[in-house]
Formats: sequence, C-alpha cells, structure tokens
Amino acid sequence: MKAEHIEQMRTACRTLGKGGRSFTNAMLYEALGAGRDDQKRRDRIRKRCNDLMKIGELKRVGRGEYEYVAEAAPRRDAPLLNNAWRAVKAAKPGFSVNDITKRSGATHSHVCRWFRHLESEGFIKRMGRDGNIILYRATKLTKETSETPLPPKELRDPFAAEREAVCELVQIFMVGDPYQPGAQAKILKHCRTISGRFEKDQEES
Repeated sequence: MKAEHIEQMRTACRTLGKGGRSFTNAMLYEALGAGRDDQKRRDRIRKRCNDLMKIGELKRVGRGEYEYVAEAAPRRDAPLLNNAWRAVKAAKPGFSVNDITKRSGATHSHVCRWFRHLESEGFIKRMGRDGNIILYRATKLTKETSETPLPPKELRDPFAAEREAVCELVQIFMVGDPYQPGAQAKILKHCRTISGRFEKDQEES
C-alpha cells in the first residue's frame, strides 16, 4: 500500500472519528471521493480499513462502522518527512528547501521547520545562497543515518483545519439534518473556513 494513500485514509478516519464519534464506510467513500460507480476505489477503501484494524488504529463497532483509535496512530508528520529525508540523502550539494519540497511532496512550511532541526543536529550545513535562497549540503552524519531524524514536536499539517472542515461537512450531510438551523450554521462556518484559506492564499500570491 502506497504511503500517501494510507495517509489520506488516516486523515479521513482521524477527522471523521474526532471526539470518539463512529463513522461508516459510506462516509469514508464520500470523504475520499469514491462515487457510487467507483467500485474499485470503494474496495480499496474497505481493504485499507481492514489494514488499519489489524494494527489497532481502527475498531469495528458495527457492520461497516468504525471508531478511530488515535493512541495507536504513528506521528502524522512521519511519512512526509520520510520522503523528504530520502530526498535530502539523494540530493547533491547546493540543494534548497524548494528542491526538497518538490522532490518529496512535503509542504514548504514542513520542510522549512524540519531543516531548522536538521541544521541544529548537524545533518545539514549551509553553503551559501542563490540570491535570497539558502543552499545546503548534507553532512557525513546524514550519510550514516538511515532513520529519519524527526523533530521533538510533531509538525502540524498546514491544511488540518480545512481537512477537518471537509469531514465535518460529510458528517452533517451523511448523518445529520441539513434543514436544521444549527446544521446550516455549521455548514456555513465550515465553508467559510475552506474558502477563507484559499481566498487568503490568492490575495497573497
């Protein structure tokens, strides 16, 4: 199973199951974009549910219904940083944050904060600039280290609030009553969270 796929699954399960709520296969299909005619994708989602149950991250509480066991989950930033670590080890001297971001799929903010940790621990060193861009080289310690050096504190997903808003919308439309005034207020709130983030990004670009 590809790491990025299981991480998408974890994100959906973690958010749908926030606060001990149970969630169903149907809600996962909706959150992960598996339409009624996409049987292959739905089969893969159910298989991933079985995989997560085997390692204790999901608990079945009914037919096609689960709870998420957060205590059994790995660090959320580990898969992203594992990819970035492989990119650092393979990079030639003179790489930048942008280079590692493009090669690893990690976000720019994740790599920036992680580089500060790598630099403080002696895994990378600065070797000049290209205009305003800081360039780095890997040290001997990097070549000798196979395990990804993770920072003491987990790096936050920069889209955590937006992902949570999407899953909350799925909850309301799948098991709630969108006609209720309280539900409608929540729908508007979550839509503002999502649109506000990208409106801000458009203004700053």
